Amino acid sequence: MTSTPLRSTELSTSAGRRVELLDAAAQVFLRYGYKKTTMDEVARAAGVSRPGLYLHFPAKELLFRAAVTHLLERALSAAREALRNTKQPLEVRIVDGFVGVHGHTIGRGVSAEHMAELIESANAFAREAVDEYERDFRDELIGAIKSGAAKGKSPTSGMSATELAGLLTLISFGLKHRAPTLAEYRDRLRDAVRLLCRSDHR
Repeated sequence: MTSTPLRSTELSTSAGRRVELLDAAAQVFLRYGYKKTTMDEVARAAGVSRPGLYLHFPAKELLFRAAVTHLLERALSAAREALRNTKQPLEVRIVDGFVGVHGHTIGRGVSAEHMAELIESANAFAREAVDEYERDFRDELIGAIKSGAAKGKSPTSGMSATELAGLLTLISFGLKHRAPTLAEYRDRLRDAVRLLCRSDHR
């Protein structure tokens, strides 16, 4: 039995090649879910042979954990950049922050079934990364709300920054499963943010 020869690019351990593999894997997992995704499908999507993929990730579980971590880090980076952009109004920063963390699955044909299975698999195989991601985003969101309050923008109903962050997160989760397009998600979330925050014109 002869094995498929590895291409020179497959032997590369560069960070750029790893990112390409993880990007491809993330898209395949999002499309099919963890259980139905095969290493062959990921290899085809990444443009490598199966042995080349196994050279980087010897098991599907390891690939999935790495892909989830990669996706979460990218989402958190986008959210952090948006929430810290103090040149924008608070409402814009909050909406852009949530688009960063939740927008990557909206309008891409990810079924509710696959999403539920992916969340379950992520909690099983990458729980530590998920917990850290959720904690870091919550802290960034609370910080943005507090900075907005210091500039005369405060939550309605006397909510604390922590309470408002929790409520907005729940709203965003609900909208991302219902909105058919990213534009509609953004519009509906913007309405919620405007309703829950007010300007104190003094």
